[in-house]
Amino acid sequence: MAAAPPHTHGACHAPTRAHHPVAGFRTGSSGLWQTQDVTGGARTLAAMLLAALSLALAAPARAMIACSIHSAAGPNFGRYHLLSSAPNDSAGLLEFRCDGVEPGDAIRIELDRGNSNSFQRFMRQNRSRIRYNLYLDAARTRIWGDGTRGTGVHQVRPPDGIAVSLPIYGRIPARQNVQPGPYTDHVVLTILY
Repeated sequence: MAAAPPHTHGACHAPTRAHHPVAGFRTGSSGLWQTQDVTGGARTLAAMLLAALSLALAAPARAMIACSIHSAAGPNFGRYHLLSSAPNDSAGLLEFRCDGVEPGDAIRIELDRGNSNSFQRFMRQNRSRIRYNLYLDAARTRIWGDGTRGTGVHQVRPPDGIAVSLPIYGRIPARQNVQPGPYTDHVVLTILY
């Protein structure tokens, strides 16, 4: 995964490193998510000095943006019917909150590939696999990934100090000939800011 570019406000500020709250989740019959916060580094701000006559004044420090994942529920597809001509759709839900958000701040939410080596995701049960994917939109046209290979990311300026609920749309294409049983995938969600 490519590192997020440093986020700065003006030429006088020192470069910063993004924090990365991460949530791993399972898609499939369990629908369980595991969450943890992983800190990628602290934001720093160089003091800005203004000289007036012989007096030096330090500029006030800017509050740091901080985001946390409150809860996450991955798509739970339930039963898959082999003979159905309709895809099996489901949705999960991510709830997060960011504090210290100022004008111009934005976050980027990425999903990794899960079991797959590409964004043509699959769930598995032992050696058997079933294709599925995760999407940014309810029409399931924009694959949610890390912004590479034609995938999109959720990028937004979140409200300051308010919990945000964000759906994660899932789809299993119709008519896949698979063995019965529970299928799962483990996908990592990362918030970059």
